[in-house]
Amino acid sequence: MKGLSFAGVDTISVDGVDVDWYQAFAERILDTQTDDGYWPRDYWGGEILATEWALLTLERVSPPRVVPVDIKPESCPNPLNVGGHGVLPVAILGTNEIEAAQIDPGSVRLEGVAPLRWATEDVAAPFYPYVDKEDCARDCTEAGPDGHLDLTLKFDLQEIAAAIGSVQDGECRMLHLTAYRNDGEAVVGEDVVLVLK
Repeated sequence: MKGLSFAGVDTISVDGVDVDWYQAFAERILDTQTDDGYWPRDYWGGEILATEWALLTLERVSPPRVVPVDIKPESCPNPLNVGGHGVLPVAILGTNEIEAAQIDPGSVRLEGVAPLRWATEDVAAPFYPYVDKEDCARDCTEAGPDGHLDLTLKFDLQEIAAAIGSVQDGECRMLHLTAYRNDGEAVVGEDVVLVLK
């Protein structure tokens, strides 16, 4: 069911009628729940397996894995000159949990923009927390290489400026990155930039 949700399929056609597949599955699954909170045994396994299947079906999607992202590695704050030309360097930082080689570079998007080119090298250490950064002056780090290979990417600066739209000089703006691992697992990350005009 996660595949349908991930693909954006909200309804399926059954005998020519559009049906909310999630609602139909949820109603059927909940109707068969036993008084003790489990689901009955079935051909494929016992009540524990049946219960796990039911709960996994009701969970629409697994949240994507969060990865550390650094815009303009070794710079704090991270300036974004929206009137400039050239490239914006960005890195998905390797950690003990995720290696740069596990990310499909062709799947990476920063605010919906694909990178111009990429490489792997050790450029920076992650800033914690990986998400929910708000302060352009403090939610960043100048820490350099940390012994983990990073996926370094270069984005067209004007494409990024166009993607984020109208901004004010001195504004602190969050940029969002999406990608997939080589095994198909979705990953997300973000970093804050200080807008310069």
